[in-house]
Amino acid sequence: MNIRSFTRPSGQLRCLFRLVGQFTRLIATLFIGCAVITGCQAENSSKIKDLPVDTFDPDLKVMESYSIPYWITNDLVVVSAMQKGVKLTFPEANTPARVVLLNFKTKSMETIVEDGSIVYFDRYSKKFMTAIRRLSDLPDSRQGASAKKAIYSNLKEMHINAEGKAVVDRELPEGSEPPNTRPDVAFGSIWQPLGHPKDGYLIQQIKEGDTLQSQEDRHRRLGEPLPTVWIRPDQPPVNLPMSFDEVTDGEYLEFLDKFQLNRADSAMGSDTNQAMSVTRWSRPYSLTPYRLLSKDGQVEEIPYPDFIQKFGLKERSAGDGGGFNFSFLLVTRPGLLINKFIPGGDDFFLYEHSKLFRLIIHRTAVTSPLFRSHPTRIMFHALSPDGCKLAYTHLRDSNVSATWASNFYLTIINLCTTGS
Repeated sequence: MNIRSFTRPSGQLRCLFRLVGQFTRLIATLFIGCAVITGCQAENSSKIKDLPVDTFDPDLKVMESYSIPYWITNDLVVVSAMQKGVKLTFPEANTPARVVLLNFKTKSMETIVEDGSIVYFDRYSKKFMTAIRRLSDLPDSRQGASAKKAIYSNLKEMHINAEGKAVVDRELPEGSEPPNTRPDVAFGSIWQPLGHPKDGYLIQQIKEGDTLQSQEDRHRRLGEPLPTVWIRPDQPPVNLPMSFDEVTDGEYLEFLDKFQLNRADSAMGSDTNQAMSVTRWSRPYSLTPYRLLSKDGQVEEIPYPDFIQKFGLKERSAGDGGGFNFSFLLVTRPGLLINKFIPGGDDFFLYEHSKLFRLIIHRTAVTSPLFRSHPTRIMFHALSPDGCKLAYTHLRDSNVSATWASNFYLTIINLCTTGS
């Protein structure tokens, strides 16, 4: 028997075998490709590391709109809080309040003013004023047409001494008011405060012979920047290289001695996102960078954080080419801190040395020991002088209800002890 002639397939069979072989290789290639893609996705998502941070959660109930934390030192914070056992009133400013001093190092707190709230804070001297504040029915022209005039009683100036104790420097006569920090700007002007009269303010400059309307018309038609000028007492004005519609904040970063001029996600707004803009876009970027302003007028730009897509933090579509990748971005000593909305709440992420960390915050005052940030919105935040600690007020995850406004609390985290 001719074995060779018996085992060799016919031409038709050879053709069929080749097709089967090609099909098998195709399936194998697709399988390997899918495995590679899946592996890349898994590898990419695994790059976000859960990272515990040192936390002080004192179970301190605060007010949504009036409890701004203020740093005295790198460990001491003062804040207005609700008095124990009271309920939130409306207007909120009339809620019985107290002033609390918190010590991050010892994880302790004490009430230093039994009846009153912080009504003024000087970030240079670290002195502050407290008073019993009540809103009247009288209009307050300094704050706007719909604002009501506040009545102050028991107004006093205080400071925290080197031993960490509260000291009353002086008590002011009845009828006194805290300093008015609003600059003397013309009615209808568009301006951005920088938090202290000594630092002045930024203003959208209206040139002689021009009007606000004509200036903004040219901005829409031609892409001409809206002039941004820094006004400071006893110093010449400084023209800044940015369009004023990109300036949304003036947060002072003491560890850098600079001001951060924007925090919100640039992808959200038509003034900062080319894809959503209704004006002619003549800027060298499609998303507004994050800017730091030095005391000498120099501006440093931090590009929009495209790495959030690289690490798989998906965009929430806002339509018209917009998006919502995160709530705010803050420059800190260890890196960029991002507060991002996720389904069901919020997360904090820290971008440091090209790595992204999800912060795991330890809750010391409630039953759930660990959680990924507070899964509800952040209201106020303040960075410590050394740029390491963040004090912030927030909703508790278990208190999202019709009474959410009365369920704000304060937490402090240390970003510089992450072990990253």
